[in-house]
Amino acid sequence: MKYTFKLSAVIISVVLLSVTINAYRGGEVEKTFDAKEVVRINTVSGDCIVKKGSSDKIDVRVTYDMHPDDVYEPEFRERSNSLRLNESIHGSCSGSSLWIISVPDGTRIKFSSASGEFRAEDVSGEFEVSTASGDIEMINCRGEFELSSASGNVIAENCGGSFDMSTASGSVEAMEVKMDYASEFSSASGDVEVVLGSACEQDLVVSTASGRAVLNYNGNPLSGSFEFVCKARRGRVDSPIEFEWEETFERHGQRYIARSFTTGSDSPEVLLETASGKVSLREN
Repeated sequence: MKYTFKLSAVIISVVLLSVTINAYRGGEVEKTFDAKEVVRINTVSGDCIVKKGSSDKIDVRVTYDMHPDDVYEPEFRERSNSLRLNESIHGSCSGSSLWIISVPDGTRIKFSSASGEFRAEDVSGEFEVSTASGDIEMINCRGEFELSSASGNVIAENCGGSFDMSTASGSVEAMEVKMDYASEFSSASGDVEVVLGSACEQDLVVSTASGRAVLNYNGNPLSGSFEFVCKARRGRVDSPIEFEWEETFERHGQRYIARSFTTGSDSPEVLLETASGKVSLREN
């Protein structure tokens, strides 16, 4: 009886181990599509990497490791001018997934996720990216950037084009950026840092409600009309050039102070704004 009991216990353990291994077994799907005008990616918690493709095709590879594995399904919906990629989850599960997408230059990318992260490398196109808590990172890209996150960080490095980068409680970092059009970088309670990669010839807004915001010209010519706005007795401003003009005004029942100066020429118009945080302008 003792040997029978031990043998039964071993069999049960092996069965349970097999069930556990199967439950956590991941999957991988690869597909190729013709070039599209728009690629839409919607994930729940899946991360996404977009790269420049080596052909005029769109290559998609999704890998996942979910428990249980039968509740997760990647979806692909192709139309004449668009491709939609979705995560379909039937019930509760835990695990991770990663979408790697190679696209031709000029593709419009629209990505949204609850907790997934997004990264694009060496691609030119239009990017409309939003996350709840995931980070957003753009590296060596060009085009139009509309990037927003609730609590994640939003980062652009060595990118050029037009920028609208914002976060609520995360940070915004734009390093060595070149602006071809008017741009805005903002955060509610996080920090904002913008380091220029070339002379600023377009209107620019850098703002934070309660964090720290820095605009660094990185040795490029300091030229244009500069205005600093902060809440009276709450916000702080830091400028390497003395202000030529100052006024006080009311906004939403609160008292604000605006200070400004012009150097070199009247354009572009550069606004650095905060409520109770600090904004700084640096030449280097």
